[in-house]
Amino acid sequence: MSSEAGKFFTQFKSFAVSSTSRTMLTALQDKDMNTIMGVMVSVGLGTMAYVVKRKAADKEVDLSVENLLKEGVDRSGVLGVLPEMNGILEKMNVGFGNMTGGKQLSRFASRNVLGQIAGPSAGLLQDVTQTISSLASEGVLKKSDTAAMKRLLPYQNLIYLRFLLEKAKDGIDDSIGIRK
Repeated sequence: MSSEAGKFFTQFKSFAVSSTSRTMLTALQDKDMNTIMGVMVSVGLGTMAYVVKRKAADKEVDLSVENLLKEGVDRSGVLGVLPEMNGILEKMNVGFGNMTGGKQLSRFASRNVLGQIAGPSAGLLQDVTQTISSLASEGVLKKSDTAAMKRLLPYQNLIYLRFLLEKAKDGIDDSIGIRK
């Protein structure tokens, strides 16, 4: 993917690809205690990242063992590019979570289809399009429209601003009568 289009669409996929070659494939070749401990620590840190991010976003944290393990493995990077591919498939309703009846991984929940496949720049384009089309329509906004508008704000994902912006969005939703 050395063309400009290839660079654009894969700009934020390099971590997953390098994690596959440097971590996952190496771990599969080495079957020693250090590898097992490294994977366990990575999954533990991934689980911690899930809990901290959910709490910072003032969202419910599912503390079931199955969910913590699933989220920890996803966020740890030990499976490399596989969770990214599963995230794309879940947006098309054929991913692992869809087949097993489980929930979608939280890391991919706010991404739209285009953003999941082509990265944040394309997702931003889809959010702008959704916002403009909602405003240009009959004036009926949904909760997903105001969430897309919030994602357009600079610094909206900073841990210390996210809570304030989420509360402001909820207040705006309530004031204009958006329920779901």
